Amino acid sequence: MRSTRALRSLAGGAFDYDFYNRSLGEFAERDPRPLGLKDMIKWYDSGVITEDNVIESAQNLHRELPIRLAKSLVSFELLPLVVLEQPGMLKVFKDYSSSFDILSKEQKPLDLEDSVAYNNVVLGLIKMNADLLNSLSQGVANCRKVMSFEETLRLDKMVHQFIGYRLSRRFLAANHAAVYDHFVSGKAPVGEVGVFHRAAPISLIVNSAAEEAQELCHAEFGQFPELYIDEGQDLKLFCVPVNLQAILVEILKNSMKATVERHGNNPTMPPVRCTISQNLKKQTIICFSDSGGGMSASSVASLWRYGTSGRTILDTHGKVRDYKSKESLLGIRDMHTQRLSGYGFGLPLSKARANYFGGDLWVRNMEGHGVDTFIKMLPATARWVT
Repeated sequence: MRSTRALRSLAGGAFDYDFYNRSLGEFAERDPRPLGLKDMIKWYDSGVITEDNVIESAQNLHRELPIRLAKSLVSFELLPLVVLEQPGMLKVFKDYSSSFDILSKEQKPLDLEDSVAYNNVVLGLIKMNADLLNSLSQGVANCRKVMSFEETLRLDKMVHQFIGYRLSRRFLAANHAAVYDHFVSGKAPVGEVGVFHRAAPISLIVNSAAEEAQELCHAEFGQFPELYIDEGQDLKLFCVPVNLQAILVEILKNSMKATVERHGNNPTMPPVRCTISQNLKKQTIICFSDSGGGMSASSVASLWRYGTSGRTILDTHGKVRDYKSKESLLGIRDMHTQRLSGYGFGLPLSKARANYFGGDLWVRNMEGHGVDTFIKMLPATARWVT
């Protein structure tokens, strides 16, 4: 781990570095507790969320957040100093160090009042760190300019680990917030268990994602292609709907943007087509096919690497965020759903979101014609562990 002097020179300001170094090492050596689906939704078995359920959920969060945040920070500290000195990377390091300092000093919630207070601390930190993905993406893009190819591969591995721990923290926080909201309201909406939905209609999520992508496409180009969903059975999936929608928005943004850029001046514009299917294992496969001309071989080679986009970010909305919404708690509104293109985080992050729940994301490229993008989502079962 880096020296206290090096950390002080990076972070600046008033900071208890002796405590930070000692506490970070202590938490980073601990293993996160594997929490499966049963752990996340067990409080819904009786149909009523109790005060004890809220306290237990808050205690899980209190134990897990500093451990997972410490592991993210350790992965940062293993990077070369020249990487940490990049403005975007430095902001992430400083803000997460501050968040860890706060969380590691929080007392274990023992009653409902403690649980509510702890939840408010977590919400405050989420609000404070809302723009960190932007900072990280800019930092990674800048690092690629000064690093060798081998060094960028190491950077990719660190970013992938960082994203994984971030997804787990955000999911735990969002699930706890949902449990508390359902306790306050006295019941959960039909089908909801925490942030999960027992039978989310897939076609409804696809249409909602398409509307969001079309809005973004229209904001930049003044037009957008239609989405055609192939006729089929009305399939449902046990999943986190906002997580699935975030992935679909990213795919559709790319397909619609490519379609408009290739066919925008033509009398007619081909639609983006969607096919939804489920296999005998209840795995859901969603395929989006566009006629946007496909990708070059070099673009395909770097498709899943963080920070490889060359376009300048375009913020089309500047919407005011609700930091207590599921989207904000899960980090979905932090960057990519509000922009049509950015710093090359959209698809790799979407793949990480799919992988997190045991699924996957891949493409079949036909250069000169278009791209088929596939997402496989597994039903949330007892095998899933965060």
